[in-house]
Amino acid sequence: MYERFSKNVSNIEDVTKRFLRDDWPVRLCNLASNLGRIQAIGDIDGKASTVDVVIDESLLFIECSLADASAGHARQLADLKHELEHWKSDLDGLWSGPSSRAALCERAGEWCDALVAASGLLTTAK
Repeated sequence: MYERFSKNVSNIEDVTKRFLRDDWPVRLCNLASNLGRIQAIGDIDGKASTVDVVIDESLLFIECSLADASAGHARQLADLKHELEHWKSDLDGLWSGPSSRAALCERAGEWCDALVAASGLLTTAK
């Protein structure tokens, strides 16, 4: 079902089962964590190949979550999926320039914050 991710995501079945085991808010935070990882990789001038793996894992998480998503979350995930696919299609170009890498990382941080907010976990923790 998720064969297109097999190049970068090892143990797809295990990763998917583990991800789907969590409640919806935790899934959103797991996805947010991946976006935070992309931002952090950029901050330390990490490799594009590492970001490629995180993007694939994030796309996998989105694909296996869409069926359970509310209409609002489905739209948000579809928008994120579109952006991740854009990043992936030109990752070497985006990652090679300091300003384009910084813009990608800033956007990843914005997505991270938006997903954490959408999860509702911050408001329920107070």
